[in-house]
Amino acid sequence: MSRPLCGFLFAGLSFAVILPAQALVEPGNQAARAEIRRTGFGVPHIVAANERGLGYGIGYAYAQDNLCLLANEVVTVNGQRSRYFGPDKATLEQRNNMASDLLFQWLNTPQALADFWKAQPLEIRQLMQGYVAGYNRSLAEQTTQGLPQPCAAEWVRPISTDDLVRLTRRLLVEGGVGQFAEALAG
Repeated sequence: MSRPLCGFLFAGLSFAVILPAQALVEPGNQAARAEIRRTGFGVPHIVAANERGLGYGIGYAYAQDNLCLLANEVVTVNGQRSRYFGPDKATLEQRNNMASDLLFQWLNTPQALADFWKAQPLEIRQLMQGYVAGYNRSLAEQTTQGLPQPCAAEWVRPISTDDLVRLTRRLLVEGGVGQFAEALAG
């Protein structure tokens, strides 16, 4: 079977298993409207008219599936692991929390965050703003229902666009300077 035909069949099968359950998520702002459809395997497909709506749907769906994981990452990139988990514990990457905190406090200065944000095109900023709104709405809904036990703690909080910038900057350096966090910490 040819490669294009396989791709076409796979795409067709993917749409065939979309669950009838769909979510139309709308904040008070119509500009961030998104429709979330999940496949039979639970994979979200987001339909939106603009970047803010797309970000909203992605943030909402990601928080439904990975709230604890993202909240943990936000603690990391804010340099607050020692505060919430203890300085001698380790990150998911087996990096000492104190070293991790020092790295991200050094990396994510207020000026660095502001410069990064200003350098982004309008569409990226709208996507990130939508993501924040979607994540925060999902968090609010899950909080009223009771958060999963691993993240029913004070370190789980609404996020900001600065948090997403910190996460992005982490991804940009993780394979480079991030490997030397403990050496940089002393």
